[in-house]
Amino acid sequence: MKPLRALYWIALGWFFSFFFFLILVPLLHILAQVTQWRMIFDPAILAIVKITVYQATVSTAFSLGFGIPLGIWVGRIAANDSRGHTKWIRGFLSVPFGVPTLVAATAWVLLLGRSGYLAQLGIRADFLYSFRAVVLAHTIFNIPWVAFLVSQSSERISDQAWEAASTLGANLGKRLRYVALPAIWPAIISAASQVFAFCMMSFILVMILGGGPPIQTLETSIYTNIRYGHLDLSQAIACAVWELVLTLGPWVIYVALKNGEKLPDFKSQRAKRYSKFSFYGALGVSVLLCAPYFSVLMRESNRLLWSGKLLAEISHPLILSIKIALLSGLGALSFALAACFLSASSRTRFTQNLFSWVAILPTGISVLVLGLGTWLAYGEWIDPFEGSLSAIIAIQSALFSPVAFRVLWPILNLYHPAPLEAATTLGASTLRAFYYVEWPRWRQPIVSAFAVVAGASLGEVAAVSLFYNENLIPLPLLISRKLSQYQFEEAQAVSACLLVISSFIIFWASTRGNAVGRRLFYGITTK
Repeated sequence: MKPLRALYWIALGWFFSFFFFLILVPLLHILAQVTQWRMIFDPAILAIVKITVYQATVSTAFSLGFGIPLGIWVGRIAANDSRGHTKWIRGFLSVPFGVPTLVAATAWVLLLGRSGYLAQLGIRADFLYSFRAVVLAHTIFNIPWVAFLVSQSSERISDQAWEAASTLGANLGKRLRYVALPAIWPAIISAASQVFAFCMMSFILVMILGGGPPIQTLETSIYTNIRYGHLDLSQAIACAVWELVLTLGPWVIYVALKNGEKLPDFKSQRAKRYSKFSFYGALGVSVLLCAPYFSVLMRESNRLLWSGKLLAEISHPLILSIKIALLSGLGALSFALAACFLSASSRTRFTQNLFSWVAILPTGISVLVLGLGTWLAYGEWIDPFEGSLSAIIAIQSALFSPVAFRVLWPILNLYHPAPLEAATTLGASTLRAFYYVEWPRWRQPIVSAFAVVAGASLGEVAAVSLFYNENLIPLPLLISRKLSQYQFEEAQAVSACLLVISSFIIFWASTRGNAVGRRLFYGITTK
């Protein structure tokens, strides 16, 4: 037996056990509960489907409408940036990735309320708790993501192609159509599919900004049918099936048909300098897209945050949130490492792609869909009404594992088993050989992946909203409760604390991993 054979079988066993028990079994239990197709096509359910698809479509359209031009703009600046100044634009565009959705919801409540910050500035924006508020929040949240993906492709368009089209008499519209669009089209499809799925699966933004029942989507309906009023599992299951079809189905098709894309060459020679007006304009837009979220850091939050009463109130939820984040990070990281090792060790392209596809499959599954399936599958041991810390950790580990896999993915191309096998052949144990041969390359990416997942898990609210009890209230759920009780100043103070912690963790992770950690922000989904 080869020295790495035992490690391969351990990784294979953990990979399929994790996927089977935490993802596949819950989803199969949801589908198994559909005894009659009539429950799927109930008029009340179809009305919710219509609202959900309409909301996601409008939000995606606005995100693409603003994100694509910004992405082309940033990409052209990056293509002519010989000094690396574009990193400041992309740095500000990456800020929303570290903002928990609950903090974003709190910020929009503070901005759009009748006595909010915009009203104090004389700007009339009194459409809180409406469809427009949901679309606005989704649009501002997703524009940076679209711009990142598009700028990556736009950066690879040669200046010669732009100049040739201009010499032939093409105006700006024709240059965008015949030069830019063919190059950025794959990025647009990728961005549209991911933004649409995010808007379909959006929970807390719709729950708070939509005002609950007035804007009822599939995700919020699953929650209300379990947690609010009379328990109606049939309605929740019907909504979960529709959400799986509308999010997981297109995602699987897209990943299966997507060809591998090369990363941009960050060290390539630049043809010429960009204009300062163009650079500062793009930088200003990037900063403006971050501005709404920092409303939670206004003076009121600083005053309340350091009061003894509030610190005593948030101490236990904060410790609990950190505990959940650390354990979720370890769970997601272990699955991602197994997927990376198995994919790198595969001898055929098919098995290599198979492990990669399975690893990123949870991207198309919503938290509450998986939570409902977990309850149906393991209802003898867990119950949303009794609370379950293990269920929260399991769900977050499963759904954040694709994030860890994307961070670790770049080092797969550098993996080669020959040095490791040579070390073991010379008498070193498998662990000792790995420590001296492979660990120096894996250390920073692993730290980055763990920190990114932990930071994202720190602000996740859907799973904890489903499996909480009065002794199991993490920081995000505390903020949600204060918002529902109209304690806006206290919610703002706790949100400020959560924003600073999670943003710092994710920013540190993105720089700690250097070029490897940076890949997270360029939308790598598959090889």
